[in-house]
Amino acid sequence: MTSTEISPVIETETFGQDHPNTRLDYMYRDADNYKQNAHVVMPGTLTLEQAIAIVDGLDDDDGFVPSAVGLDDLQERMSTGWDEQSDHPYHEITGISLTPQVPTVGMTAAEFVVIFAAADWSLEGARVTLEHEPAAD
Repeated sequence: MTSTEISPVIETETFGQDHPNTRLDYMYRDADNYKQNAHVVMPGTLTLEQAIAIVDGLDDDDGFVPSAVGLDDLQERMSTGWDEQSDHPYHEITGISLTPQVPTVGMTAAEFVVIFAAADWSLEGARVTLEHEPAAD
């Protein structure tokens, strides 16, 4: 994505409103396409430019590892379990918006931007907190 494109996961219409917090929706999709969704509401707001930078900062397959940026990994919530041969630690961002909702985490939106920008999405660099970590290729 170039800086002139805005990802469809960014709910741009919310950035013109006077909302005090930022909502991040994300999802884990396992190898069999079973999904688990979650969201967090962080105190403080992102700018549209920061939201674009987050999407631009995803790995080459548009993934990220929540535990590497202070969020919960969702694999443990999957009823299908963990398949070491085919599952992975990567999650997808499915929405970024500004919201009047009450924060659900203590990490501010500003702190999240800094942590996200410094994250290493490689299997070796990501802090994967699964009981069964995937084998490195």
